Amino acid sequence: MCGFYFSRTDLSHDFSEDNIHHTLDKIKHRGPDASGVTTFRKEDKLIALGHRRLSIIDLNERSNQPFHSERYVLSYNGEIYNHLELRKKHLNEVSFRTTSDTETLICLIERIGLEKSLEELNGMFSFVIYDKLKNILHAARDRAGEKPLYLTSSEGLLALSSDMVTFDDHKSFDNTICQNALMEYLNFGYVPAPKTIYQNSFKIPQSHYLSISLNQFLPQKFSSFEDFCDSEGVVIKRYWNLAHAAKQKKDLSFEDATHLMEDKLEEAIALQQISDVPLGCFLSGGIDSSLITSLMSKVNKSTKTFSIGFEFNEFDESKYAEEIARHLGTQHKTVICSTKETQEIIKSLNSAYTEPFADSSQIPTMMISKIAREDVTVVLTGDCGDELFGGYNRYILASKYLRNFYLLPYPIRRLFVDLAKAVGKKPFEFVFSTLFSKSMSGNAGQRANKAFEKIGAIANEFDYYRSMVTEWQDKDKILAESHPDYDFKDMYENAPLDGFIEKMMYLDFNTYMVDDILCKVDRASMFNSLETRVPFLDKHVIELAFMLPEKFKINKGNSKIILNKILEKYVPRDLIERPKQGFGIPISLWMRTDLKKWVQEILSEEINSLHGFFNQKTVDRYLDEHLEGKLNHEHKLWSLIQFNSWYVKKFQ
Repeated sequence: MCGFYFSRTDLSHDFSEDNIHHTLDKIKHRGPDASGVTTFRKEDKLIALGHRRLSIIDLNERSNQPFHSERYVLSYNGEIYNHLELRKKHLNEVSFRTTSDTETLICLIERIGLEKSLEELNGMFSFVIYDKLKNILHAARDRAGEKPLYLTSSEGLLALSSDMVTFDDHKSFDNTICQNALMEYLNFGYVPAPKTIYQNSFKIPQSHYLSISLNQFLPQKFSSFEDFCDSEGVVIKRYWNLAHAAKQKKDLSFEDATHLMEDKLEEAIALQQISDVPLGCFLSGGIDSSLITSLMSKVNKSTKTFSIGFEFNEFDESKYAEEIARHLGTQHKTVICSTKETQEIIKSLNSAYTEPFADSSQIPTMMISKIAREDVTVVLTGDCGDELFGGYNRYILASKYLRNFYLLPYPIRRLFVDLAKAVGKKPFEFVFSTLFSKSMSGNAGQRANKAFEKIGAIANEFDYYRSMVTEWQDKDKILAESHPDYDFKDMYENAPLDGFIEKMMYLDFNTYMVDDILCKVDRASMFNSLETRVPFLDKHVIELAFMLPEKFKINKGNSKIILNKILEKYVPRDLIERPKQGFGIPISLWMRTDLKKWVQEILSEEINSLHGFFNQKTVDRYLDEHLEGKLNHEHKLWSLIQFNSWYVKKFQ
């Protein structure tokens, strides 16, 4: 796994090969083992491909990139897990000079074309490949969006990269903040694709490829990704669509479905253990990571596992991970992090994240990545089981209670919320904690507080989903200038599934999973030069998961039914059956105590006036309510803190 960079720049910009080497140094953490640059001059244009390599397969320098064939030059980030199978199927006559998946990819595209190649790839990747013969640039991103792919365009500049930090060296790069994207960031805690935090830079959506004729395309500023794609010389196409799998429901018994899913996961894990460097697995003690570890240790008796613990016991699940590791016989390592260590990480998060990002589980993810990198270069993770198998609280609540919730008319529910506000939230917290403490993840009191804030806004099913995934909204008047909310309603209405819970899972797979979960893991792990692989995102596992009926995943408040059934073959129930804690830390409490001074400073009028985006009266009101313990505004405030922290680092 690596970082890559491509630019097509007017020579009048005085951008040289030396500049590109300097640019690549900014993403050295994504590829510390080798660096390479290839340039071409076409009339008055400089075409450059750069690459930073984290060596995983075929460690020899012969596999360094950019990688050349007679016709193409490739700069590629990721792993093609089935590349040996593709060699046998399509490339028997090729005399390979390496054993790398990089050479497999470039030869496959040369032999069967880009689109057919993408359809057959099983892996995680983003890449740019330059066709020297036709002067066309192709760029592609994997099905699930595990690997990032950014694009920017302005007068005289077209650039694509694994990280937008590489765009900064171009004089014509426009770093103007996109205020619509800022509103979406405040809403969701991340900027949804295809937007980025900048006006003229974009994320290429997962499962898409771009083809750009450099003879026809005129680099300029575009107001939207759609405008860019509609410009002359640009073609964009989706090469894989989850909707197709979602419509192909399988008529299987639960027993047969369980066996089939176990087989697919075993195949995925076997493929994803291909590596020429040390490999391990994250083990949190939850269902997903425990299952991946169990299946991995079946074929790899020396599996190394890693977990992280905390001094603050309420948030420490490491003891459960240790018990499971002992049962499975893995070589386990746990590191207990102090409050001081954790808080130091908080203040430096924006070194790893290209744009504002407000999922606080980025903190333990950064820490466990650093710990694992001391012993291995690759880890398998249990990420994305929630989206595929119904693990989130919003699914559980909808399955168990939402139908009864609607028995009370909306006006009566509003009246209940207003009355509860008048008498105080403590009785509500007590009832919520009593009812849901066994099935909800995380701190019950904090979940109660969040539910209390949102429950009054739920008028229909989509309002329920929206309320569960959003924080700040336009009506909160947090921005000094109003900008429209974006809430995925069009995607919800066009989801190729009938059930409400399945629609939520479909939306989460295409939005939250890509731009929050996978972004969080990629940036945190690659900041520590660690490759993460996600067996749940194997092509065949994804498709089978969406072909199975909802009742095999979640029913009557029980989630991940099929995964639990597989896991009970390997791990005793008493090690697994407990309330899910989640990968959290006590941010809410620290804002009122240890981090209070820093929080007040980063949200001060002095800092906010640097950009002028936030309504200071609104900031002060929510901050005061939180610091005084009246309401828990942890998530709202964390999004502001992370934006200001990012902004100060970026622009001051």
